[in-house]
Amino acid sequence: MILYASQTHGRRNLDALKANGFHILSTPDTWRGKPPRWTTGELAPFALDNGAWGCFRRGEPFNWPKFREMADQIGHLAKWIIAPDIVAGGAASLEMSIRWRQRWDKCPALLAVQDGMTPEDLLPHLNQRTGVAIGGTTEFKIRTLPEWAKLAHHVGCYLHVLRVNSRRRLVACALGGVDSIDGTSATVFSVNAPKIRRWVDEIHRQPTLGLWK
Repeated sequence: MILYASQTHGRRNLDALKANGFHILSTPDTWRGKPPRWTTGELAPFALDNGAWGCFRRGEPFNWPKFREMADQIGHLAKWIIAPDIVAGGAASLEMSIRWRQRWDKCPALLAVQDGMTPEDLLPHLNQRTGVAIGGTTEFKIRTLPEWAKLAHHVGCYLHVLRVNSRRRLVACALGGVDSIDGTSATVFSVNAPKIRRWVDEIHRQPTLGLWK
C-alpha cells in the first residue's frame, strides 16, 4: 500500500516523507508551477488531486483554470490524476468526472466516488487506466470500502482512498487491499511520517492488529 502525503514545501517535512517512502499528492492549491521535488533536487514520485475538496471547504466553485493549468503542465509525469468531481455531488459528480475523463489520456485517472454512488454506477467506466478514488464522508468510506475493493479487484483497476489520517482507517484500507491512501498528518508534522510508516508495516505483518485499539 503506497502512502501519499499532501504536498508540502517545508524541508524538514519533505526529508521525513522521503525517508519513510511517501509519495506526494499535489493539488492546484499546493502546486507551484513545477513537479514536486525532494530537497536533494530529484523528482519526487507524485500524483495529482483536483482540488475540489479545498474549493468546497472555502465555499468556492471548482477552479477549472488552475486545475487545467496544473494537469496540462505536469500531468504527463504523474502516477495518476483524480478526475474533477463535485463534493457530495452524487450522479452529477460522476457525470462531470466521466466527461472530463473521455478527453484526458496523459496519465491514468481515478473517478472519485461520493456518498450515494454504487459500484454498479462506476463499473462501465473502469479499466486498467481508469480506477477508483474513495471520497465522501468517513462513515461512507469505511462502510463501503469492501464493495469498492471487490469491484477494483474484479476489474483489475487502481484503488485509492482519500483523507486517511488514523490507524483505524489504515487498518480498514489494508484489509481492503487498496493500492494507496493519502493524508495530511505526515505533511503537517514531520514526526508523523515514521509513525505512519511503522503502523503500515505492523498492519501488513498482522492485518488484524489495531482493529481493537
